[in-house]
Amino acid sequence: MNFSGIKGHEKQRAFLNRLSRSESIPHAILLSGQSGIGKRMIAERFIKSLYCTGEHKPCLECSACRQIAAGSFPDYVLLNRDEKGKIPVGLRDKPADGTVRWLIEKMTRVPVSGRTAVLIDGVNTISDAGQNALLKTIEEPYSEAVIVMLSEGRSGILPTILSRCMDITFNPLADQDVTSILISSGVRESTAELIAAMSGGSMDSALRLKDEKVMLGLLDFAESLTSAVKTGNSNRLFVTESAGIDDDFLLTVLVNIYSYNLRVQAGIRDSILPEKVVPDAEDAGRIVKILLAIRRGGSNNLNIKNMLKGMLYSYREIDASLPVSTDFSWL
Repeated sequence: MNFSGIKGHEKQRAFLNRLSRSESIPHAILLSGQSGIGKRMIAERFIKSLYCTGEHKPCLECSACRQIAAGSFPDYVLLNRDEKGKIPVGLRDKPADGTVRWLIEKMTRVPVSGRTAVLIDGVNTISDAGQNALLKTIEEPYSEAVIVMLSEGRSGILPTILSRCMDITFNPLADQDVTSILISSGVRESTAELIAAMSGGSMDSALRLKDEKVMLGLLDFAESLTSAVKTGNSNRLFVTESAGIDDDFLLTVLVNIYSYNLRVQAGIRDSILPEKVVPDAEDAGRIVKILLAIRRGGSNNLNIKNMLKGMLYSYREIDASLPVSTDFSWL
């Protein structure tokens, strides 16, 4: 398969390449892993390869490849998240475009090419009712079909769905891959390396961090958090209101920064982060535990900054021990 321009995930790409040439492609495939690491790009290349008429599939130039890219290929169905970040179920009698029931109705039609390809970006955001509605279609498609589903993780997916999928797990991009992509887009090498350290292997995060105000605002917050921990004074926690730094992004980058610090403390790599944001090993472990606890509470729409201040009061009572992994995919 032609994966030109895509960095990382060599094993996953090689597997999908073999799969695309197989005569028995499973009708349900799950690509799982954190956002912004290239799952969708790879999924789109895989789907294009199924219809491509070029010599080196996907050629990206033939009529089928261009139509799939434009979303106009008759046997390709894309199901995206709505403005709320969810994929809605839709009404049974009159399903609106972009809903699960709309997808199910589309898949009852006879494909022109003999096979329907579906890409569901965010299957973990579909409610249990929506996943149950989709289950029968996954088990027994009305016609020849390949359903590729993308997810940030498995926790939001029903076991009945998972058991019927071929699950291909994607790890975060390596720092050197993120750095290389940033340098090719005109970012200075030193800045690209710093952004890569803060991005956690996600190009979505890396591209947002290209904004200098955003990057510096996040480093200022991390510096204030490290200072608050070292001094035991939560009043040192600087609450940034910089544009482009919402609570979710703030939490994501803080987890990246302090898990990177854990790798540094474990001797896995040298630090390129500013010294003022680097705590000792025990403090890094406690901070990561706090951040992960806040992440679990994020579904309750709790204010991250206020939660950080509150949890710092009982900071020293937190067990600092954490498992150490070279890629920190457990985060």
